[in-house]
Amino acid sequence: MDWNRLLSLLVAASYVVGSLVLNGLDGTVFVVFGYLIFCLGCIWYGEEMGDFVGIGGKGIFISSPTPGRLIQIVGWLFLLLPVLAALIFGIDY
Repeated sequence: MDWNRLLSLLVAASYVVGSLVLNGLDGTVFVVFGYLIFCLGCIWYGEEMGDFVGIGGKGIFISSPTPGRLIQIVGWLFLLLPVLAALIFGIDY
């Protein structure tokens, strides 16, 4: 397991635990989990997602591959977005 996967899994696990501690077992933890699936998918499978070329959703044609490292960086940005927003805007959870 590479460092991207291990570190992102630790960050994602902290989000799930934080959601459970703050909100209990209401629907919030499922929203957090869905958000994390997208982020972890981009980080863990960025190379594979970047290699996709063809017809996308609603007839959008993807004509060239995207660098997998770019998809991983975007995944990291989305994964760290709640922390960055809390630091920048002083959001108190």
